[in-house]
Order: sequence, then structure tokens, then C-alpha cells
Amino acid sequence: MDGSFCPLLDTESGSHYFCFVWTYGRIEIPFQHICAGPPFDTAGSRRELLDRLNAVPGVSFSEDIFVRRPGLPIGAFSDEAVLEQLPAVFNWMIERYQPA
Repeated sequence: MDGSFCPLLDTESGSHYFCFVWTYGRIEIPFQHICAGPPFDTAGSRRELLDRLNAVPGVSFSEDIFVRRPGLPIGAFSDEAVLEQLPAVFNWMIERYQPA
């Protein structure tokens, strides 16, 4: 049996989640949900998100991720650069959800 947890961001526009951490050792990013509405519902915002994620060492997502839930092995966080950069991308995403 597998389990997961999902950090949730509650804003005026609703609840938003941007990753699932699974007990089988993966972190999945639910792009099909993230890209369904603002702020990542435009081609430009999705491209910027993809570029930021692909700048993280060891991450190489293709354009088709926007309809999937690609994952990363939790072991990737043993790399100090990943440990710093991936949470920075999540923080950037959180900032996009906040009202101007």
C-alpha cells in the first residue's frame, strides 16, 4: 500500500496544490491541475514554469508534461543544489498565486 501527502496553498481564488510526495520515493508535480487555471493557464506562464523547473539539476521535463504528473525521485534531494533550487521554484509558484 502506498501513501502520499500534498502541501496545499489556500488563497482567495481557492486551494492549490503543486506536488505530491509519495511513500514509494517520488515527488510528482500535477501539471494537469496546475495549468487548468490562473496563474499557469497561459502558454507563456507554463513555459516559464517549465524553464524554471528544467534549470534544477537533474530535471529534464518535456513540453508534454502539462497533461501529466511527472515525478522526481526523492533521492534527488541528496544533491544540495536540488535541495535549494526546487523549493525555490515552488516558492516562486506560491508567489504567482498571491493577489497583486
